Amino acid sequence: MPRTSVLVALCAAAVSAQQISITVRNEMDEDAQLFWVNAQQQPTAVGVVAGFGGELKQQTHVGHKFRFRGVDGAGNEFTIRGDRETYSLTRSGKVRVECVVSGGKYAAGARGQLGLTVYPDWSPRGAGRFLALVRRGIFNGVAINRVKEQFLAQFGIAPVYEHRTKWRSKTMKDDPPQNIPFKAGYVAFAGSGPDSRSTEMFLVMPDAPPHQLAAFGTNPWETPFAVADDVAVKEVLPKLINDYGDMPPWGNGPDPHRIYAKGGYTYLADNFPELAYFETCRVVEKPMPAVARGADL
Repeated sequence: MPRTSVLVALCAAAVSAQQISITVRNEMDEDAQLFWVNAQQQPTAVGVVAGFGGELKQQTHVGHKFRFRGVDGAGNEFTIRGDRETYSLTRSGKVRVECVVSGGKYAAGARGQLGLTVYPDWSPRGAGRFLALVRRGIFNGVAINRVKEQFLAQFGIAPVYEHRTKWRSKTMKDDPPQNIPFKAGYVAFAGSGPDSRSTEMFLVMPDAPPHQLAAFGTNPWETPFAVADDVAVKEVLPKLINDYGDMPPWGNGPDPHRIYAKGGYTYLADNFPELAYFETCRVVEKPMPAVARGADL
């Protein structure tokens, strides 16, 4: 064998032998059996990953393959990568979320339907956090507190003081970038530095200029994980716009620090009556059992 071929083979063997710790997260509404698949395509059961966001940690190697199967037979296969530590189990590569919006430019009693398709493979940790928050009702009644036309609409500070205080401290590691270009209606987390994501996220507003779309994602925490329906981008997002402009010091909108404080939502009601809110958000799935919900609230 030529020397170059030997070196290539040795390098390939070293990569395939790289050990890695992974987390497998199940975003289906049923438990899933996880299997390790050997080179002969023979599966070996390694454990059960609970539904509704349950997790299973594994020590494995780059290049290894895993297969999963739900109770209803849904399943798929994935290969371990060197740049990824978290993997999501879904039926079709996506999860559906539906939100009801009120306030903003909606007349009293009027509502908008904001449908979102979540793609966990784009940003497994980010998508997992978003779905966990929705499943636990954290976004019910949440203010869309920062809206700037042709830029973004930001939300995620919970209306209950204890909830927003607890989840604010639950920061998570950034997901590896997938180089997915941003478009109107894309959703990603806001942050203040590497590994700073907690609960605040943003929707890209319609008509964002090309230079702004190109700027989204340049920060390591801005990995998109969901896309709003086209009809919502056209009909709902424009109704989120108000006259306050951006947050201080760039505009006269709400100060996030004051929202996080006790009485934060009273501050919003008293000073920013034109804000839009998510009345409800839900994952389109079977009802989540109390045992899966846990003590996160």
